[in-house]
Amino acid sequence: MNIVTKRFGLAAAVTAALALMTAGRVEASTVITLEQSGSNVVMTGSGSLNITGMTFDTSGLVNAGVTPGEAGAFPGALSANVDIYLGLTGPTSFGSGGFISASSGSGGLFGVQGNGGFLEVPMGYVSGASLSATDTFNNKTLSGLGLTPGTYTFNLPHDTLTVEIGVAAVPEPSTLTMASIGALTLAGCARRRRRVRA
Repeated sequence: MNIVTKRFGLAAAVTAALALMTAGRVEASTVITLEQSGSNVVMTGSGSLNITGMTFDTSGLVNAGVTPGEAGAFPGALSANVDIYLGLTGPTSFGSGGFISASSGSGGLFGVQGNGGFLEVPMGYVSGASLSATDTFNNKTLSGLGLTPGTYTFNLPHDTLTVEIGVAAVPEPSTLTMASIGALTLAGCARRRRRVRA
């Protein structure tokens, strides 16, 4: 095998490794987090949802906030019209107590209520569209809101939505970092083979 073939073989291996590493997640998912931030609790939501297979129920006006006793979390503008879908399964509680409104909020209001299997999305939401919202509960704590820390996963027919309460996020390794590690490993193996043959 000549040096050109070896280099092209290594390039093909690196390309294959990069393709595997950049494949990533095929299915969209949305995460709603509630975290203590100083004397306030901050709720954020982001992602996109595949609502295919869910049953449209009704449209209505909803307020941003949490309902721990019914596994409800609704980030976004303080009040907005939403479309409500049925077909969600998962936890029916992540604490105790009734509805508590957010002090301030922005973004398209969406959310989940596990007790009842409701998914709420901005009115006219198109499946797969981006969602992003942030809310603040002034002078509140997670326990004061009745929230039990943990990770709560809700299932849609073709997607998931996760509510993380007081869970420190563990960052995923970036695709570029993973690709670099793979390329360096392959380059090191090629160098070692050349030394052994010499």
